[in-house]
Amino acid sequence: QLLDLIVGAAKGRLVAPTLFLSPLVTSAAARLTWLFFPLTAVALIVPYLRRGNDWRHLIWPTTDVVAALLVAAYVLLGALWAVKPSAAAEKSAILLAVTLIAFAASRAIAAVDEPQLSQAARSFAVGAFIGALFVLFELLTDGAITRLVVNASSWFKPESAKHAKILNGEVTEFKSAEFRQSTALLAFHLWPALLALSAVAGLARRATWIGLLVVAISA
Repeated sequence: QLLDLIVGAAKGRLVAPTLFLSPLVTSAAARLTWLFFPLTAVALIVPYLRRGNDWRHLIWPTTDVVAALLVAAYVLLGALWAVKPSAAAEKSAILLAVTLIAFAASRAIAAVDEPQLSQAARSFAVGAFIGALFVLFELLTDGAITRLVVNASSWFKPESAKHAKILNGEVTEFKSAEFRQSTALLAFHLWPALLALSAVAGLARRATWIGLLVVAISA
């Protein structure tokens, strides 16, 4: 199975599944948002390199790349006067790495076939829609699914009652503030999902999907 995943990544077949899971999983578990950044980058960059393209083109210094690098250099320079220079320098290095990876991934999109790109866009929109329905259901039921998962394993149980009500060792209710990050992420998912749905064929079909998505997220 691992070999199949590697082969699928090399052929670009993981772009659509990754973009489907990204809004869906992050809506359910906002703390996993960081994980989908490298996953999406790998799903885009590996097929680009597999086709024999020059890797240097991905980070070739253009105006936008140079501007981002100057910001990272400025942050690194400011880290020298921080209370903890080592920690500040580490964050600056992370900023630089994230910037380069983001630019590389955005340029690698050019190597994705048009049908795969369209499928990936629709997959993201569907994932965002299902994620919005999940968050809405959790808010209406005081986190029923989250409570079920948390109570099923001691690994996920909160250590204190700051964000949840705990009775006899079981979580009986999650406070609405616990889903604040998830609701904020929905706003970030909305705009790329709307762009993806704008390519749907047929005015009535396109308007229906866009309306459902907006209602699900704004509810």
